[in-house]
Amino acid sequence: MMKFLFIPLLFCFSSLSFSQQETWFGIMATGEEYPDRGIRFGGGLVLDQKITKLSGFEFGIFSRSVLSNSSFIADFPDGTTKLLSTTIRKNYLTIPVVYKFYSRIANISIGPTLDVYVGWKQVGGTPGLETTEFSTSRKTILGAMAKISKRFTLSEDLILEPDIRLNPLFSVERTYVGAAISLKYRIPKRLISE
Repeated sequence: MMKFLFIPLLFCFSSLSFSQQETWFGIMATGEEYPDRGIRFGGGLVLDQKITKLSGFEFGIFSRSVLSNSSFIADFPDGTTKLLSTTIRKNYLTIPVVYKFYSRIANISIGPTLDVYVGWKQVGGTPGLETTEFSTSRKTILGAMAKISKRFTLSEDLILEPDIRLNPLFSVERTYVGAAISLKYRIPKRLISE
């Protein structure tokens, strides 16, 4: 599953020593929605490697969470029956590796994503009911991301780049639609070439 990331990452890192024009590193805040679950917020890191005037790669890592509700009927020794529920938040790290086309009007990015499951937490349910075990069958989920962004120059070495994005995940039939905003700092070429 991880091999789909290897070739773009290898190409991107090898390009650092060749014809690199600009390297930007930054922080990102995301807000994403998918049906019946509302808006979920996350954040992460992003590396934007411009290779030519019009093309490059962007990759990063950011947090994403999914709520999972479960209900079940429990029979008690006193003969009563109750409907119990629990809400679990599944936490993922999302790793996008996208090709990026740069223009003055807007930047267009498209490429694969990998969601890696990193843990869970009970966040709701029947009062007094504690979930002690939880597992998920999918530890990694492959997807694709397409996004449109626009750069706004704050200074020579600092940009703000909001985007709108679409990220379908293939094996779980889930699609995220959302927006993000990145604050990126230009890494001086002398730091990269040393």
